[in-house]
Amino acid sequence: MNKVSPDHPRLDLVFVIIGGTRPSLDIDLEALLQNISHTRSWTLGPPEMVELEQEGRIGGVLQVYSALPPWGDKLPKDVDAANLDEVKSLVRALKQFSSAHGVEIEFELGGIDVGAIRNGSSNQNLAEGLLDEWGRMLNGRP
Repeated sequence: MNKVSPDHPRLDLVFVIIGGTRPSLDIDLEALLQNISHTRSWTLGPPEMVELEQEGRIGGVLQVYSALPPWGDKLPKDVDAANLDEVKSLVRALKQFSSAHGVEIEFELGGIDVGAIRNGSSNQNLAEGLLDEWGRMLNGRP
């Protein structure tokens, strides 16, 4: 994998569990994140569980390099592709989690709402607006 400049900006992909009961969700989410952390080599590290200040909700965060202008041309294509693959892997795992636990999971990238998973399915914003569009942009790069 190509090197990325140390000052290249990073974005947090934050996901938040909506609904469901605790503490079983805490335990199961922690187990899920532990399991997927060992499935691959992560560009900036595996997703981590976080407890959010919003009414004690739980969720997690995965850091990715920014490919937003003006940084997209400065991010090596293989690193951008690895970030997309990591996000897709995380979304797949969270779709199964959503289905198994009957919870909704909302996503933000860099503080911007980028979609949700409901009943194990990605909504249009997440599937098309984030993942498909990211793939299209990546495929259009030299």
